Amino acid sequence: MSNSSITASSRLATVSRHLSSTSMASATQSDKPTPNEQSILYESAGVARIYKLNRPKALNSLNHEMITSLAENIKVSIETGQILHYM
Repeated sequence: MSNSSITASSRLATVSRHLSSTSMASATQSDKPTPNEQSILYESAGVARIYKLNRPKALNSLNHEMITSLAENIKVSIETGQILHYM
């Protein structure tokens, strides 16, 4: 095994242990942002749009609400001409 394979394996094992030690009830409640927090932070820098995931307790995993928010934000940006090209 190469060194990078061992490192990747070690990281996956760590994440797996973390996820298996966290109860589903506490994970579901703790990953929801408080009313003053946003799950995604939207920023502009010149011609670039920056989308920062803001769910550190959930390892920044996407949920349905976040996907919907991203889709709506990108759609509005395209319709208003803020985004001309995307990758």
